[in-house]
Amino acid sequence: MDLLGKLFLTRGDTVMVARPTYLGALQAFNGYEPTYLDMPETGLADGLDAATLDRAKGCLGYFVPDFANPTGQSLTLDEREALLDLAGDLDMTLIEDAAYRELRFSGEALPTLLSLDIARSGGIEAARTLFCGTFSKTLSPALRIGWVCGPRAVIEKLVLLKQGADLHVSTINQMVAHRAVIEGFDQHLGMLRGAYGANARVMLAALERHMPAGVTWSKPHGGMFVWVWLPEGLDGKVVLERALAEERVAFVPGEPFFAEVPTANALRLSYSLPTDAQIEDGVARLARLIGRMG
Repeated sequence: MDLLGKLFLTRGDTVMVARPTYLGALQAFNGYEPTYLDMPETGLADGLDAATLDRAKGCLGYFVPDFANPTGQSLTLDEREALLDLAGDLDMTLIEDAAYRELRFSGEALPTLLSLDIARSGGIEAARTLFCGTFSKTLSPALRIGWVCGPRAVIEKLVLLKQGADLHVSTINQMVAHRAVIEGFDQHLGMLRGAYGANARVMLAALERHMPAGVTWSKPHGGMFVWVWLPEGLDGKVVLERALAEERVAFVPGEPFFAEVPTANALRLSYSLPTDAQIEDGVARLARLIGRMG
């Protein structure tokens, strides 16, 4: 993300993002001092007023189509096509962050934005989408290995930026990742999907049992996160302070995930690590607190 920001952004350039979007990407882009624009809910260019449409021309777009961090939600096929329509109308370069794509535990896989873009444009050299993958969510975060697929001209510039930053990723780490991928990686992914799917079902059931009226949440088919909308008037940061002090429960408040217009009454829950008992107990404690605060 940092290299892409360095390549595409200068101060004042516009970045279009989902609402909410991945906090880590915002942190990577912020150093280049862009302005942000929330994608219209319709995903269509005619959903933008004239001033916003002019501002969005030639912008950079950042999206997580599969099991987004923080919401856990995915773009439907129609939404992916509409996003590509919008990108074409605006001459937008798209960054497709596929960090969680391999973690689907229910439902049918959908085509990547890059594959849909290639089908439209006739080849990767004419595509406007840059596909970003990683082993951090599937193999090991500590390896720090990811990749970008896109037109050769862009990749060549990214190689130069990478060389200027740290020469290259550790050769030993790349050898380890390659060995792991060719020896049982599919089986490993199957185990991961099963574990995350089971944890997600426990969390969704606990939310259904315990949360008071007025609280709603996403229902992911993959990834690691559930996004919770709190009743109007509750601030996720304030809820966190009290949750730590009164119930010994931690989560990530929602406001930092909003790039253009902040929204406070939301939070992100993760089910990747805790046990079933911890999920049940944590959700019950959090729900008890929200009930008291509401």
